[in-house]
Amino acid sequence: MKIRVKTALAIGVVCLCTIVGVYLLSQTVLIRSYVSLEEDASTQNTKRVASALKEDINNLDVFTNDYASWDDTYAFIEDNNTAYIESNMMDETFRHSNLNFIIYIDSTGGVVYAKAYDLAADHEIPLPQELMHTISEHEDLWRRNNETDYVAGILTLPNSTAMISSRPILTSDAEGPVRGALIMGKNLDQARINDLSDRTHLPLILHRTDDAYLPVDFQMANSTLSIEAPVFARALNGTIVGGYALISDVFSNPALIIRAEMPRTIFAQGQTTINYFIMLFSVGSVIVFGTIMILLEKGVLSRLTKLSKEIGSLGENSDLSKRVTVKGNDEITSLAHGLNGMLTRIENTTLKLTKAERFATIGELATMVGHDLRNPLQGIRNAAYFLRTGIRQVEQSRRMLDEIEKSIIYSDTIVRNLVEYSQELRPQLTRTTPKSIAATALLSVGIPQNIHVLDRTNEEPEIVADSNLFSKALANLIQNAVEAMPKGGTLTVESIPLNDQLEFNVSDTGCGFPEEFKCKIGNPLVTRKARGMGFGLAITKRILDAHGGWLEAESIVGKGSTFKIVLPLTGRKCDIGAEQPLPSTPIVQTLSAKREKGGERP
Repeated sequence: MKIRVKTALAIGVVCLCTIVGVYLLSQTVLIRSYVSLEEDASTQNTKRVASALKEDINNLDVFTNDYASWDDTYAFIEDNNTAYIESNMMDETFRHSNLNFIIYIDSTGGVVYAKAYDLAADHEIPLPQELMHTISEHEDLWRRNNETDYVAGILTLPNSTAMISSRPILTSDAEGPVRGALIMGKNLDQARINDLSDRTHLPLILHRTDDAYLPVDFQMANSTLSIEAPVFARALNGTIVGGYALISDVFSNPALIIRAEMPRTIFAQGQTTINYFIMLFSVGSVIVFGTIMILLEKGVLSRLTKLSKEIGSLGENSDLSKRVTVKGNDEITSLAHGLNGMLTRIENTTLKLTKAERFATIGELATMVGHDLRNPLQGIRNAAYFLRTGIRQVEQSRRMLDEIEKSIIYSDTIVRNLVEYSQELRPQLTRTTPKSIAATALLSVGIPQNIHVLDRTNEEPEIVADSNLFSKALANLIQNAVEAMPKGGTLTVESIPLNDQLEFNVSDTGCGFPEEFKCKIGNPLVTRKARGMGFGLAITKRILDAHGGWLEAESIVGKGSTFKIVLPLTGRKCDIGAEQPLPSTPIVQTLSAKREKGGERP
């Protein structure tokens, strides 16, 4: 993975983790804060509902006190006059004051007067027996012990719930003695709850705590609320939050749970704010990511890429004289300076090593050439000495001249092979046959009479090759086979077509060579003969390389050898008659490669 991709991934992962972290933090901290604010607001609204209900009870108590502390009422409880009833207890009083029942009780607990009214049906109804039964069972509802003793609150009946107020009956100056109690009440029915909801602008639902079929949320509220903590709020769903208030009855016992429903505007606004914040933060992170990448690209990554390309170019060209571009004043510049310094040291060291290697190679070559040329030169010197002494015998003179000629030919062969191996080959491709190439090669080699030659080459298939070079390559193999049979033997030259290849086999019955010599065949300066520099097989190998072929060899020591030339018949895209250049192989490079591989002349 490239450093640019790694950098982008690293910065991208950091930005992404930051966005996710901020989002999770906002969901845990900010949302919790918004939920807390929402619960506080819900609690306040619920308290407002409870206060509105309490205010209705207070208003009822005030209205009751107005009638209870009145001389006419004080007199009525004694004489039970009908004029009071006719002027004060008419239906209009109930409709105007939203009263459902009025009860006058004397100091002994006897009911002086009682009336109930159905506001929905708009007519008088019998007083509920459950109400009278509850009042008779609880003296606290009607027995007023002094002028300031009163009761106001919620009264739960077996089948209904009411707001009641019980005031002592006094004179208009609020003086006694107390002649009894006046009880007024309003049923806490759905109409009353709807009116309370309209005034508080909140949807309200009321349930009694002793209801056997309380909804689940009311059950949870019932287990949570208490006299000490009468208000509780919780989210009902994603859009509604419910506030619950516990209402006690006139006996200070938990009686009612009222729920106020409120939209989760605070939570929704908070969630929207967080979403906008995350979105803006994400956009900012993308901008930061892009800005950092641009700055890194201009200041670091592009320079590193350029430096990497220049180093790669140096490696491909192998030109130690080139240097990388140095700009700026930072660590990359220091790296470039260090690299240039290293290249300078490598170039200087390479030049020194090349010069030393050149001298060593030239020395080795000079030693080998001098060793091979010393024998023919010594022969020429001896022959010249004998001729200089004035030898008169014709036969001896002729022998000396033959020795001189032979030595000169051998020396010329050494020089010619050296020059031929060093110069560039340019095969001139023509159409020819295996038989023609073999015939030319056999004619160019002097074969002794004690060697029997078997020419098994054919006219087919036709091949494309440089006939002169290929004949020379085959002649080198034939010459080696002849030299491997100094006492005579059989030389076999054959051509074998195999699919898309042609094989030339040159076999002899000579001395053969060991297995370890096989890997050195074709290397220059490698020979098993007492004389020669081993250029024959090396030149053959170069000629075969120029034709796309190769050389193989098999041998058994003491029984003979077989050299096989393999030439492809297809796959060569060469124009007939065109020169095909083969890069020259300087003898210095060959010797250097040989010495690096640890090769030695056998």
